[in-house]
Amino acid sequence: MLWAQVELLEVPGWKARRVAELTRKLSREAASWFDQTLADGERYGWPTIERILAMAVAKFHPELIRDKNGPLTKADWDVRLEHRYGPDGAASGTSTLDVVGDSLDLARFHDLVCDEAEKLKRAGDTDTLGQRKAKALGSIAEAQGTLDYEAADQPTPRGRTGRGLRVFVHTTLADLFATDDLTLADTDRLGPILIEQLTDWLQRHGSIATITPVIDLHRTGSVDRHDPPAWMAEQVRLRDQHCVFPHCTRSSADADLDHIDPYNETGPPSQTNPENLAPLCRRHHLAKTFAGWHYRRNRDGTYTWTNKHGHTWLVTPLGTIQLD
Repeated sequence: MLWAQVELLEVPGWKARRVAELTRKLSREAASWFDQTLADGERYGWPTIERILAMAVAKFHPELIRDKNGPLTKADWDVRLEHRYGPDGAASGTSTLDVVGDSLDLARFHDLVCDEAEKLKRAGDTDTLGQRKAKALGSIAEAQGTLDYEAADQPTPRGRTGRGLRVFVHTTLADLFATDDLTLADTDRLGPILIEQLTDWLQRHGSIATITPVIDLHRTGSVDRHDPPAWMAEQVRLRDQHCVFPHCTRSSADADLDHIDPYNETGPPSQTNPENLAPLCRRHHLAKTFAGWHYRRNRDGTYTWTNKHGHTWLVTPLGTIQLD
């Protein structure tokens, strides 16, 4: 019943996925009771889901109840990265990394972080200890990436550190050298960031930064093959900066480039062109391919989606509108 609400776009997919993870430990009887009780209430907020799940555990599996204030065990080990968002929903360029793990491993890693922070201080860094410890994580990751390449007897390519996240930042030279601390630059993965922070990144990691030419978003052209050339792929991802499925906000940086009209190996030429391509995250690409969804790109750059039940949504750069 919960999955039916996901298909109707009444419940976000992440909630159903999280419910699936949390109810794996339940018996079929308990999971069915949970599903029925949730559906009867017709309320799908996360606090409601957590409350009914707790009731199901207490009712059918009292042996699974553990004191939340009790000691952490190996079952709690995890590493979670969360990007912090501002009031407008945009990432601020500052994130949180929470780790629960082996005490000795974490103590050794914390010592390594503190040592790296001390090296930054000796090199002239005037930030606080906490700020230097946070920056030390980047230094450790960069050093490890270089070691990975050396261990493989490969030279470290220019613009690469072995491991790491590639982020495209879109700005102008005028903004880059602006004195206004509130000037923003746009990124493909982390949302808007302050130019001040971009300048700091360039100062600390400038050796791995690459300046790329401006992409013409109105360029036309086509190819007679399934995969688009690099210029076309980048143009589509800049044009649509997130997955164009209804309500999805996943960055297009890692999205699949889907042929809106399915590619036909024996079909006419020029099927691969910017107007017939759109970014879809892997989950929604599969939904479009196998779950009865279809869509079209409108002349104004918006997208109209229809599911197998005939319901339609309009996806715009500012959000999704249900049409029926």
